[in-house]
Amino acid sequence: MYYECHITVDPFDAPLTHPLSCESVVFRMGWGFSQIAGDPILGKGKFQYATKHFDSDEPIISVVNQMEQAAQILRNQQWTVVRTKIELVLFDSKH
Repeated sequence: MYYECHITVDPFDAPLTHPLSCESVVFRMGWGFSQIAGDPILGKGKFQYATKHFDSDEPIISVVNQMEQAAQILRNQQWTVVRTKIELVLFDSKH
């Protein structure tokens, strides 16, 4: 089992003169980056995601704090954080 954290970012809400791509900020934080078109919950459109896995032995408050710190870093870089989410993965055939 592990925790999977997702921070959803609106890729179209950054200033035109934005100095750093969302992807570069996410990688600098040590998180994974992905982008998809169409989110099952948020609907159509493109979204960018910061994702990180944590061992389920990690205290949940620590996981929440690390996710919120990462989300704040993105906000400080003028990115719009649409959603933060933590899932407890019980089984994943690809992990």
